[in-house]
Amino acid sequence: MNILVHAVSLWKRFKQARSDLATRVQTRAEAGHPNAQFTLGERYYDGQGVPQDQSEAFHWVLLAAEGGHVRARTNVGMMLCVGRGAEKDGVEGFKWIHLAAEQGDANAIATRETLRKRLPPEQIAEALKRAAAYPTPDSSSKDSDRQTR
Repeated sequence: MNILVHAVSLWKRFKQARSDLATRVQTRAEAGHPNAQFTLGERYYDGQGVPQDQSEAFHWVLLAAEGGHVRARTNVGMMLCVGRGAEKDGVEGFKWIHLAAEQGDANAIATRETLRKRLPPEQIAEALKRAAAYPTPDSSSKDSDRQTR
């Protein structure tokens, strides 16, 4: 019986630690840190420590992408291309994937080439026009340079 009590106690501490981490990530995300925004978006996408909510996931991943987070740019592009968490939009999705590919993300580079074969040329042209007009993130942002979870 003592083992069961200990296991329950460990489980409660684990759940509390997970909740505390989610709170810290949320605080940093709300303060505008792209890594935290990306992490929070992933947590909402998977339902890790927060309710699973693809719209909320898209919101946070988009904020990270706007902050220059390369993996967020790839993910938001994919989410837009398939309509997960946001309305399906191949042009806007290609724009984000192109921006991530230009930052050197291997997954984005491969996806961009696949999409070039699937999207009509006029949609690709519009996406590239939008990408060219998109402002470059502040290069002094530490979070946009570190792409860790």
